[in-house]
This record gives sequence, structure tokens and C-alpha cells, in this order.
Amino acid sequence: MKRIGIVDTSFSRYDMAAAAIDELRKQGGGFAVERYTVPGIKDLAAGARILFDRGCDLVLALGMVGRQPVDKDCALAADFGLQAVQAQVGRGRARDPVRPTNPRARGQRIRPPFPTARDPGAGRDGSAGRIRRRRPTQGDADVRLAIVAAEFNGEVTDVMVKRALARADARGVRVTSVVRVPGVFEIPPAIERLLERADVDAAVAIGAVIKGETLHDEALMAAVPKALLDIERATRKPIGLGITGPGMTDDQAMARVDKGAEAVDVALAMYELLRGL
Repeated sequence: MKRIGIVDTSFSRYDMAAAAIDELRKQGGGFAVERYTVPGIKDLAAGARILFDRGCDLVLALGMVGRQPVDKDCALAADFGLQAVQAQVGRGRARDPVRPTNPRARGQRIRPPFPTARDPGAGRDGSAGRIRRRRPTQGDADVRLAIVAAEFNGEVTDVMVKRALARADARGVRVTSVVRVPGVFEIPPAIERLLERADVDAAVAIGAVIKGETLHDEALMAAVPKALLDIERATRKPIGLGITGPGMTDDQAMARVDKGAEAVDVALAMYELLRGL
């Protein structure tokens, strides 16, 4: 039987854990739920680690961040800590569900298939949108690339993935995997798992962190890039950062979708550089 851990805070004004347990019960049986409550949001990581050590297969970390400057520091500590727990445990997923409010992104689970060269939005040469084909440079064809993209804000990240695939195709690079994860927070563990494989030489992280009603976007973008840097050091393989934000509006996010293609270029450039050092 799968064990689901829930760590929440006594500081929250709303009983998020009870709501999560009610929702889990609606999904049916086959699992046991263990709840662990900590004083504040900074303690979520410690609580998540305790639940993993008790044998939970996955953990939901629930908390609400206030609007004061000190709350921003607490959110940063929580995000850093949860990323560290994911890296240490290497299983399950410690996840902080507090995200910027974006009604268009609610309820998204599975994105539509990626456009191909026959897609109406693709160029005649098989590239997507207005991305121009680039001549493959020496060594590009030897690189095996993985792409991990967030489903959250999918109206933006779908386009970013499309352009990243077009750039890889233009440069003659083999994309071994395209993995979609729920949100930006979940990108690091997926990339780490892929880079541990012998058939992946480099990776690209794609996401869009749009400003919501709280400072969570800033906390997220402070924690995730650091986690990706730690993964680069541990695996000695490059990661192209195609995550935009924080502080963006929807329009600003759409204006930056070329970052998906640029992240492919960065990953390939670093692969060549590191191979020659």
C-alpha cells in the first residue's frame, strides 16, 4: 500500500491538510495518509524529511506565505529546504503547492501533443514559428539532449518546448526525452534523474514563472536555479536554463518564449566547452 505524507503548518489560517485529505479520499483507496504538522513554513522541509524517513512514498508540503518582507525570507527557506530534501531522498516528491494565481492554468494535467513539421504553426523547413534554422556546428550531432518542461502556464511553456525542439532539430541534435512535470518546482529532480542516464549528455529546463498575488514566484526562482546548479556540479553535465521570470505578466511571458530555443544553444555551447577543458 502506498503511503502519502502530508506536512502542514499550525500557522496557516486554513486547514489545508484536511482539505488535501478529503480530496485524496475522493480518489479512492489503495493508500494510507500520515499527517505531520510543524510550527511554520520554514519547518516544512524538516517535516517532509521526517515523513520520508518514516517510509512515506511521497509527501505533500502545504503552507501559506504572507505579504510581509519576513514572509518572503520564510518562503525562500522553505523552497530551498524542500529542494534539498528532494535531492537527498531521491524518491517521492516534496512539493509546495502554493503558486501564483493564474486561472488559465488551473486544472491542467496533460498537455497536447508537440507540433511536428506538418503542424500549421511550423515553418516550411520544419522549424516552429519564426525560429530560423541554424547550421549544425561540429559536434552538435554527438550530443544527446533531454528536455524537462513545466505544465503549469502551459500556454507559454508549450510554445517554449516547440521552439526548443525546432532549434535542436535545426542543429541536428538528438532529443532523447521530453518530460513534462507539474510545475517549475518539479523540474530539478526530473533533470537529475535524466542526467544520471548514460544516453543523456545535456538537459534543458523550461518553465514560466508568472507573478501572482504573493511573492511565491520570487521564492521559486531563488530556489530552482540553485538546485539546477547543484545538479550540474554533481553530474558534470550542462543544463540550459529556459525558465523565465519572476515578476512577469502573461504578456511578458509570451514575449520571452524564445528562451526555450536559447536554452538549447546554451546547453550545447557548455557541452562543447566542458568537453574541451
